[in-house]
Amino acid sequence: MKPVERARHVWTRFRQIAAFGRTGFATSDKLKMLVVGYARGHNFGANDLISRIGRTLFPEIAVRPSSLGGLTLHLDPSNLSHLVVADEIVREQVYDLNLVPFTPDLILDCGAHIGMFALLAGATFPKSKLVAFEPDPENSRWLRRQIEANHLPVDVVQAALSNEEGEVFFEAGQGCGGSLADASAVSSTAIRVKSVDLASYLAKCDIKNLLLKLDVEGAEENLLPKIINVLPQNSFLFFETHGGKESWNCLSGILEERGFVTKVTRAHDIYTDGIAVRNSSITAS
Repeated sequence: MKPVERARHVWTRFRQIAAFGRTGFATSDKLKMLVVGYARGHNFGANDLISRIGRTLFPEIAVRPSSLGGLTLHLDPSNLSHLVVADEIVREQVYDLNLVPFTPDLILDCGAHIGMFALLAGATFPKSKLVAFEPDPENSRWLRRQIEANHLPVDVVQAALSNEEGEVFFEAGQGCGGSLADASAVSSTAIRVKSVDLASYLAKCDIKNLLLKLDVEGAEENLLPKIINVLPQNSFLFFETHGGKESWNCLSGILEERGFVTKVTRAHDIYTDGIAVRNSSITAS
């Protein structure tokens, strides 16, 4: 690496680490978030000396990000998926709950991973019912731990979301990238998990105001068209598409046909994050 490139890299890393540090609630939390920021760019799961030292000193980090209003987030700095999602939710704040124009009766965290969005939503809307769906067994273990450690009344459902009740094949072990497997070409690493019919689940919910986070690694293309008719009039969606611009255009178009206003909040590679809102008290602008 040339000196100029090295200097640029060092400066970028410094800014990234500092940005993480600023997200801490108190001074001790800021220091811990500096460690998380460092690990984000130098995963402690590697075999080099720094990683081994990092694993020894910080096998786990319990930290209070300011965005969680005093709640404690438990992270494994050797697990890249923990760091990636912490980067998105804590540092980048891809889920801005200030945009939700009502207090939800029900919050559904679909693709809950280890519970960071659940903690954020629980801190922001403490009186709302919150249900978290996560099929990956290891992620579910961390999810339950977050909920129990913070004494939050969150219903954890260890299941994948589908258009059918029953069981599906799931490619686990990929952290935040686990996804449903094609039943016709199941790999040796796929596991069977419970599946919940999201449309049927929503149809049974007697609610007026819904907050739905949908990050299900490609399954949104099958789920959204099925649930569109059972979403309450007042609905706010955070959702991510995984098939490039074409996938976003298709799903946002379906939502807009049913009165939603959609907006892209972040686009990178084949992934597009965005919001969709339909609220009887406001009009599209």
